[in-house]
Amino acid sequence: MADKKIDAQILKNFQKQLSKNKIGAYIVTDHIDQLYLAGFSFLSMEAAFLITPREMFCFTRDLYIKQINTFCPFMNAECSLNYAASAAQKAGKMKLKNVCFDAAKTSYLDGKIFDAAGFKPSVFTPAKMREVKTAAEIKTMRRVGQIVFDICGHIKKFIKTGMTEIEVAAEIDRYMKGWGVTSSNYPTIVCFGVNSNNAHHIPTDTKLKDEMPVLTDFVCLYKGYFSDITRSWWHGKKPTEEYKKVWNIVNAARAAGVKAAKPGITGKELDLTARDIITAAGYGKYFIHRTGHGIGMEPHENPCAQSNNTEKFVENNVVTIEPGIYLPGKFGIRLEDTVVISKTGGLILTKP
Repeated sequence: MADKKIDAQILKNFQKQLSKNKIGAYIVTDHIDQLYLAGFSFLSMEAAFLITPREMFCFTRDLYIKQINTFCPFMNAECSLNYAASAAQKAGKMKLKNVCFDAAKTSYLDGKIFDAAGFKPSVFTPAKMREVKTAAEIKTMRRVGQIVFDICGHIKKFIKTGMTEIEVAAEIDRYMKGWGVTSSNYPTIVCFGVNSNNAHHIPTDTKLKDEMPVLTDFVCLYKGYFSDITRSWWHGKKPTEEYKKVWNIVNAARAAGVKAAKPGITGKELDLTARDIITAAGYGKYFIHRTGHGIGMEPHENPCAQSNNTEKFVENNVVTIEPGIYLPGKFGIRLEDTVVISKTGGLILTKP
């Protein structure tokens, strides 16, 4: 079904890139890439697109044909039982040359079909194109960023001594739906006390006590795009001196990462910008994950702020900045915002 308003410029740009890269046609089997290019939501492995610089063909289940003809008249939709094979056969009948596909997102069986047809993996992919957001995409992500920020505010007012992590996580998910958004089955993280030093803790029946650390981390999906936010705070009026110290260090690292999020910085350099602050404060070994990840139509995508990424960020990449310190047996603190890479530094989307 049509899941988001189609940005016609995205498909046009993709087709221009095909011509620029001398690609005669591209076969797209990943359902997220299909949503990106056509604005139509399939489940995984329900369709294959064959896209040329001028035309677009879709091979899918018969139950989608009427909807596609209504919502996506620019696509030539055909019913098929083997989508990848049908796309390959169509390319053969059209005598298309240099037909390509994304090897990282192609199943083993579909890959065998494409290999047999003489098709080749390409460096240019829809996923690579998705890394740079359009103005319309950023506008949508700005809106979902406002929503996750509001949810955080609601939870801080809602949470009470005696509640369990599961109860609070359920309230986050319930409140999301009131905004018309979901977590898209991505786990909502709520941690009390020592559980907060587990970066990807699964909520339990642990009850919140007075004077206890709290950490929440969750994503929202709105009109096809995600936002990600993490907040850490002390439940009570008497935070320990150690907690206040560590919180300030993590916040300084977050702020430095946001400020440095400009075109030209590499993923490794952006990671180090935040990591160096934590290391200089003596907590380097307790920062146990990367500084951030790309985000858009998936909650985790490229490009990432991590030690092995030597590629440079470009304007309108969208990434998270989420440094953390996790002290075994005590607590963990992570602070995360979703930001747009810009010439003036990261533009925070997770704010009012």
